[in-house]
Amino acid sequence: TDPFCTGNPGLNLFSVNQNFPTPPFSNYNLQVEKGFSKAGVLQVGYVGSQGRKLNVVTNINQDNSFPNFGSIIQLNSVGTSNYNSLQSSFRVRSWHGLTSTIAYTWSHTLDEISEYRAVLADDANNIKLDYGNGDYDTRHLFTVGFTYDVPGYSRGPKLLTHGWHFSSLMNWHTGQPY
Repeated sequence: TDPFCTGNPGLNLFSVNQNFPTPPFSNYNLQVEKGFSKAGVLQVGYVGSQGRKLNVVTNINQDNSFPNFGSIIQLNSVGTSNYNSLQSSFRVRSWHGLTSTIAYTWSHTLDEISEYRAVLADDANNIKLDYGNGDYDTRHLFTVGFTYDVPGYSRGPKLLTHGWHFSSLMNWHTGQPY
């Protein structure tokens, strides 16, 4: 069965819009850093991106304008997307053998139809009705990572007391929309 079939009898067609352009993307960011003594660095920044003329699949026969055909699926370049985030991190560099990073990101992703979702736009005449949270919209991300250099001792075998590290990385995030 045709995954794009709307239940109409007849032939189902697939076409590509003849004015199909290459989608333009823009990426931008602004970061501010502040050092604290020799050990710590705080970084806060805005990161964003925009995509225009993205691939969207529509059924241009959804109004049954051509009654002898079922679905006429067309690949168009009418989609948009945007991503905006506030990113912050605090890094500690080698403070008593401890190196760590604590990071938090708040972000929001919006689009009409996320790529590779294999769905049709709800209304081929008004694609903006599908504009909303993207498939990959993860609002909150919190990460903690650290490495601790185990101190070496002058007594005992060097193999057992030098060059050892303990490391950990933890990541928490909210779920994606469905």
